Amino acid sequence: MPVPNPAHHSSRPGARLVPWSVRAGLVFLLAWSRPPCARAQMTSAPPPASSGQIAPGPDSGVPQTISEQANPGEFQVLNPGQPPRGALDEPFQYGPVIFRPRVSYRYLYTDGLQSSPGTQNKTAVQDLSPGFLVDFGPNWVLDYSPTLRFYSDPNFRNGVDQSVNLHGGVTNDKWNLGLSQSFTESSSPTVQTGTQTDTQSYGTALNAGYQLNRVLTLDMGLNQSLQYASGSSSGTGVQSTMQWSTMEMLNFKFWRQFTFGAGLGGGYVQSDNSPNQTFQNLQGQFGWRITDKTSLQANAGVDDRQFSNDQPNLVKPTYGASLQDQILPNTSISCSISQAVTPSILQGTVTVGTSYGIGFNQRLLGHLHLAATATYNTDDYVSTQPGTPGRTDHSYSFNTRLSCPFLQRGSLGLTWQYSNNQSTAGGFSYGTTQLGFDVSYSY
Repeated sequence: MPVPNPAHHSSRPGARLVPWSVRAGLVFLLAWSRPPCARAQMTSAPPPASSGQIAPGPDSGVPQTISEQANPGEFQVLNPGQPPRGALDEPFQYGPVIFRPRVSYRYLYTDGLQSSPGTQNKTAVQDLSPGFLVDFGPNWVLDYSPTLRFYSDPNFRNGVDQSVNLHGGVTNDKWNLGLSQSFTESSSPTVQTGTQTDTQSYGTALNAGYQLNRVLTLDMGLNQSLQYASGSSSGTGVQSTMQWSTMEMLNFKFWRQFTFGAGLGGGYVQSDNSPNQTFQNLQGQFGWRITDKTSLQANAGVDDRQFSNDQPNLVKPTYGASLQDQILPNTSISCSISQAVTPSILQGTVTVGTSYGIGFNQRLLGHLHLAATATYNTDDYVSTQPGTPGRTDHSYSFNTRLSCPFLQRGSLGLTWQYSNNQSTAGGFSYGTTQLGFDVSYSY
């Protein structure tokens, strides 16, 4: 898989790689597909919560192909919040290709947003996001979203965030093969640095599943994750990392409602100004469709990490669990817990992140949709080199959104979020309240 050349960087960590047009070209060249059944397979620990200080937008998930919508997976029991694509007429369909433009606008008023460590500000944040989604047939989706962000407070820089995702899949009686490619670019305030930080992330995943017999399935994966960052955090630099990893799982399907698997994996992390890392993973997992309306997925294992500067090994348990329950046709809840070890954006550290979350969804009066989430996170930034201090953050947040459709394809929403972060490092503790509205229209 092609890798952006670190030689294009300037001498400072995480400097920009190449012009955006070249980066976008890499995204399209690298992107292929992933198996249509990928969402039916169990995954490792859920990703950590968003590192941004700004409330997440209403449409932050990876788009699904038509096949993924038609086959959501035996452990997916929650009803989608919106009608599936294809439920309405397609005015921009050209043969098998369907083009779906969209546009959204969001206004947030926030207090407590950090412009630098220890400095909290009140500001209005406006997001304008024109975008599009392209279906290249039942198994392929391309999604692109630029977000123009404007702050009323001059202590923050206006900017343009970008997100591109392309994936699809091929399958036959025995094999499921695919690749996925993503690219994100952001200049948002982050919890880790306490200020606006420019980041660029590239993700590539190659997946293969082979049906050995009626009971056994072998799942194999190769992953590449490249993150480039620039800036500093109260005198502490940030780091850019390149990670390559693999995981092989043998899954046993004892009956339709229960699957168990075990596997081994490992990888390598290269940092531009911190010790490099090698790691090994041992993991077990299971999925249980308890009833037609309730499912449970869980995994547990251990991460053993070695460093190139002879720092003592870091050995940590990893785990994840997700419970879904469609209590009533219009009411659902979900709970999750996870712990994972990931490369940190802060120089000379690695992140051990633990997350707990609960979500509630309710349809009201036939048209209104209420979504509420609560999360609690602990992030340990473990030092990987002498002279670099460690740090621990404890944070929690509450987020609610009330939305209603209009003109079939439009959506209007009201958002409220409260977030609080307490850090052992000075200048990184804060509390922020955000209130706003959003309006969107999409085909």
